Amino acid sequence: MDKRRQLVVGLACLGFVVAGIFWAYSAFGYSEQMNLKKATLTIALVILCPPSLLSVPFWETEPDTVPGIVIWSVIGLINSALYAYIGTYLSKRIWKPDKPE
Repeated sequence: MDKRRQLVVGLACLGFVVAGIFWAYSAFGYSEQMNLKKATLTIALVILCPPSLLSVPFWETEPDTVPGIVIWSVIGLINSALYAYIGTYLSKRIWKPDKPE
């Protein structure tokens, strides 16, 4: 695999992992009371995973149920596609086109 493709695939995987971390945070920490540390972490995760805002209409669905896992899987795929797009853009800006020898 060339470096461009490695960057795109690596960032796509990173986007899915970030969404997974946000799901785990939502699934196992939603019952705790909000404080400054938790609010800061939530804002950081929303910045790193903008498609997570799509879960707002499904606020009644708990993330640790099957419907919640399906919703967060779709959010993870969308975030992965977003990160892949960013990787594609960066790979075109960082590396110049390969010149035939």
